[in-house]
Amino acid sequence: MKIEPKKDVDLLNLTHDSILARDLDDRIVFWNHGAEETYGWTEKEALGKVADELLQTQFPKPLHDIKAELLLSGRWEGELVHRTRDSARIVVASRWALKRIRRETQMASGRSTATSPNTYSRSKTYEKVRNASGKL
Repeated sequence: MKIEPKKDVDLLNLTHDSILARDLDDRIVFWNHGAEETYGWTEKEALGKVADELLQTQFPKPLHDIKAELLLSGRWEGELVHRTRDSARIVVASRWALKRIRRETQMASGRSTATSPNTYSRSKTYEKVRNASGKL
């Protein structure tokens, strides 16, 4: 069964997960409906923006370490802190995948991120338990 690119995009827009793709300059080249719902920016507003600037991303470790792992293994997973359009702070489970495309002598790469804001309450509960256990 062959899936056509237009149908692929339609499928990605069915999910409630936020899915975005970035180019080598970290500019957003794809922003699905789930991302619109989660973050508050429309696709038109998000496309072309540097994702980490738009979302005010806070990383669990230095970004260059994350990118090194991504380049080495082709994948990275972790929790990130993002800001929505209305400045709400959300903690998201983020999964990045690197896709390399070879055309003649050029290689293009991109990152895609699927996020789930449902981890926020789980993370807050974990923080409370960790803080409470430190006081025992």
